[in-house]
Amino acid sequence: MRVFIGFLARPSMLWVLLLINGGGTLYGFYWYEGQLAQTPGYFVPFVPDSPTASLFFTGVLAAFLLRKHIGLLEAFAAVTLIKYGIWAVVMNAGADLMGGR
Repeated sequence: MRVFIGFLARPSMLWVLLLINGGGTLYGFYWYEGQLAQTPGYFVPFVPDSPTASLFFTGVLAAFLLRKHIGLLEAFAAVTLIKYGIWAVVMNAGADLMGGR
């Protein structure tokens, strides 16, 4: 496990993750533009399928590259990623139970 964490903490790996997640986040905001435009700004972090989870994670990666820890940003990233993960599992399981896909 320590080797895996060491691999992920390498600056080259953090840059790869930052670029991939940054691009995905930008595309996510484009993809959900209509939904997010109808959502009041203060509710956007709570929209289950919005790209805010990857935005917060991208921010955490950028901070790590700058050798900084921003506790609040890390907390938002953790909470939104867990929330999105649970939401995705529930929605996919629900679709399977309903005969979707």
